[in-house]
Amino acid sequence: MADHHGFLTEKRLLEHRMIYGYYPDIVLNPGNEMKLLKSLASDFLYKDLLTDKAV
Repeated sequence: MADHHGFLTEKRLLEHRMIYGYYPDIVLNPGNEMKLLKSLASDFLYKDLLTDKAV
């Protein structure tokens, strides 16, 4: 990402990246991070629950 956005920009965004990660939707849609993370979490959780093969 530093090669794409520049080192100083990524350094400035480090705390944000540590909190919200580098998911493509999060990086490309600033301002909607919480909504997108909740959606990602619920989608993965739902998928994991459906594919759980616990005995």
